[in-house]
Amino acid sequence: AVVSTQSTGDDVSDDNFGTWMYAIIIVGSVIFVISFLGCCGTLLQSNNLLMLYFMLLVLLVFGQIGCGIWAYFIRQKISSDLQTGLDNAVVEYNNTKSNPEMTRVKEAVDSLQTMFQCCGSNGRADYTGNPPRSCCPITEDDLAHCAPDL
Repeated sequence: AVVSTQSTGDDVSDDNFGTWMYAIIIVGSVIFVISFLGCCGTLLQSNNLLMLYFMLLVLLVFGQIGCGIWAYFIRQKISSDLQTGLDNAVVEYNNTKSNPEMTRVKEAVDSLQTMFQCCGSNGRADYTGNPPRSCCPITEDDLAHCAPDL
């Protein structure tokens, strides 16, 4: 997760990350309960439980469609929030050289860059000095121009 120490309430921050984490746990628990109702309805051969299961599944599908439509309409805000969060993380990454306690940010940025095979928010120019190894191709010959691991 990309973490920012400057929380404005609109960007990706520790507070928002915790909120989303709890929301995902709650949604997962609700889905578990709904699935359990379906299993019980089948085992007990109860038409009432199976009808409740069906209605809850329909509600769940409508909820997912609603969330998809909502995300579509705020996609620009989501994109700008992610861009701001990544910009802040890269700035903090540059500060990890002077503050070794920021290893959490460094690990998160390195992981993102390795996973998505990208470099910074806007390219190698985001980094002061040489870009980190997570920006570089994996071959040893190409690692010569990258910064050593901290």
